[in-house]
Amino acid sequence: MLPKIFMPTNNGGVYLQKVRCGKKNCRCATGEKHEAYYYFHRVDGKLKKQYIRKADLNEFVGEVDFITEFRHRIRYKTKLMKDRVKEIKAEKKARKEAGIKEEPIDWNIPRGMIEKLMKK
Repeated sequence: MLPKIFMPTNNGGVYLQKVRCGKKNCRCATGEKHEAYYYFHRVDGKLKKQYIRKADLNEFVGEVDFITEFRHRIRYKTKLMKDRVKEIKAEKKARKEAGIKEEPIDWNIPRGMIEKLMKK
């Protein structure tokens, strides 16, 4: 069962930490710490830490990796779109400076369809 987290896994990662459990007779009390996995993420600018059980680690890391890859793809597509908008604006400006009149776009939409869409 995956751990409950404060928000979707969209801004964090899973990290290994060496921790003390707090038991008096444990090996970590004398210096050798336990290894534990935690999901670190930010909520309203504050860093939050959530323990991940070893049994759930592979599934949780898979989810985090999937969402991270998805975010990277969105950023890449957004950059491409912004670059294309800049190109279109530059082309439009160049046509205007050259005195080329822009022709209206013929959407080829039947009149009845436009009226139907306007009613909705």
